[in-house]
Amino acid sequence: LRIRSATRLVERDELVHPIPARVVVLLHDTDSVRMPLAQWLGDRLNVPVAECRTSDEARAACEKYRPAVLIADYDLGNGETSATLLATRDPRVRAILMTGIMEPRILHRIARGVGSEIPVIATPTDETQLEALALRIALILDDEH
Repeated sequence: LRIRSATRLVERDELVHPIPARVVVLLHDTDSVRMPLAQWLGDRLNVPVAECRTSDEARAACEKYRPAVLIADYDLGNGETSATLLATRDPRVRAILMTGIMEPRILHRIARGVGSEIPVIATPTDETQLEALALRIALILDDEH
């Protein structure tokens, strides 16, 4: 009886707070990075990838698609970063922060600013790094579904 009751509670909660969708939101201001990365991830993981250039676009995509994963470039140009988006996202959206910044002290400060649970990785530039990113995302997607 308790299991049936618990199952009904969980089902009700899932209706009110649905689990994230098998969608990836990719935020990067550079077309030559974002577009091929989105194509590669979509093909490799067989999931839709919503491409965004700005934090506002990414926020709207997160509201529209309820993604399982948000991958965000840190420096979005013109003085904009993804820090506020990452810090204020729905906590059910798992995030990965990527950056071209390689200075360890700066990376540490970035990680502290966006939340310690968000992994900070180098923007992938070769097949090995792309595969590592795909594996990280696949694990999140599998965990969510």
